[in-house]
Amino acid sequence: MTAVANRNGIDDFLMGGGGQSASFENIGDRVEGTIVSLEVTQQTDFESGDLLFWDDEKRQPRQQLVVSLQTDQRDPELEDDDGVRKVYVKGSKKAGSRSLHDATAAAVRAAGAKGLKEGGYIVYVHDGTEPAAKRGMSDRKLYSAAYRPPSAEAATGDLLGTNVAQPAPVAAPAVAPVAVAAPAAAQAAQAAAAVPAPAPVAAPAPAAAPAASPVDTAKQYLAMGLGHEQVAQLTGLDVAVVAVVAQQV
Repeated sequence: MTAVANRNGIDDFLMGGGGQSASFENIGDRVEGTIVSLEVTQQTDFESGDLLFWDDEKRQPRQQLVVSLQTDQRDPELEDDDGVRKVYVKGSKKAGSRSLHDATAAAVRAAGAKGLKEGGYIVYVHDGTEPAAKRGMSDRKLYSAAYRPPSAEAATGDLLGTNVAQPAPVAAPAVAPVAVAAPAAAQAAQAAAAVPAPAPVAAPAPAAAPAASPVDTAKQYLAMGLGHEQVAQLTGLDVAVVAVVAQQV
């Protein structure tokens, strides 16, 4: 657990509050708001509360990014509900997996940022499910997100995997021409007649272009002048996500 996480935990214990976990029980559930804090913490077992590790030797802790949002949500059963909701960003890092981790990283990239930052605005939407990989397990929840950064970027890109510098293109090595002494005229004509014409070389098939993300597709539709609801229907994104994306176009 980082020093930032410990500092926030001390403040929450002393002053109360600290926020509730965001709820994504049903498809269409969403949470949005201004980022008020960011914490990198170790994941815990949902039932036992034990810390989780990637290895049996417990040397590689499973980390998560806790994003606290100031929202307009209030629970009438909680007297001191301050509207802060926590989103636990974890899950597969694979692009296109639509885990909370992937959705957050995709939103950061689409916004042209390198990571989340306090003061930024983000929308999370639970917009689908995927059948469970094993029998008896719950279906995997799928998410989309849109992010509007403040004026500067943050260092959370290290965890999200969006802060990696792109490698510079490698220039093709120059090939020096090889000088060939000219043969005698008769020998040249005889050699030219004996050598068959080279077979045509087929041009390599062009590499398939990477599939555009729903956020990138939404930007294209918005630039064409389509309305938010139309773009939401065409891309499958929530209207709230489209609204945030529209502010980046």
